Amino acid sequence: MIRKFQPQDTDKVMKIWLNGSLDSHDFIPAAYWQKNFAVVRDEYLPAAQTYVWEENGEVKAFASLGDEDYLGALFVSADARGRGIGKALMFELQKNYSRLNLQVYSQNKKAVRFYHRCGFQILREGIDELTGADELLMSWNKGNVSGDLVYHYARQTNL
Repeated sequence: MIRKFQPQDTDKVMKIWLNGSLDSHDFIPAAYWQKNFAVVRDEYLPAAQTYVWEENGEVKAFASLGDEDYLGALFVSADARGRGIGKALMFELQKNYSRLNLQVYSQNKKAVRFYHRCGFQILREGIDELTGADELLMSWNKGNVSGDLVYHYARQTNL
């Protein structure tokens, strides 16, 4: 079930964020993620519009929007990956927003493929000043034919 983030979800969301960051970004030193843990928890998360996927009372995934249309995070816990939960969260966002933007590290090939399948287009390539890693600025707009595939997928699978 998708629902809005509640303050009592913080510990679980942060555990998913840290583990997911370490798993997906092995090209960035672990110390970078550990150093930014408190900033994400204390500043970013409370200011973001966050949705969580909950199963049997346990948070398994989340997606956070900063500003109006910037997807700052989409993470699924390791034990729940590969079941369509990320797609369901993306569908929820695409249902409720007419445009989404995000930045993703180029080396995070799984995430880049996922966002392409969800209809995101690469707008620009650059370098993340904080990590020195290559990153992509990607964007999705409602009505984009390939982006609508997520909608059809979600309808067919009843997510």
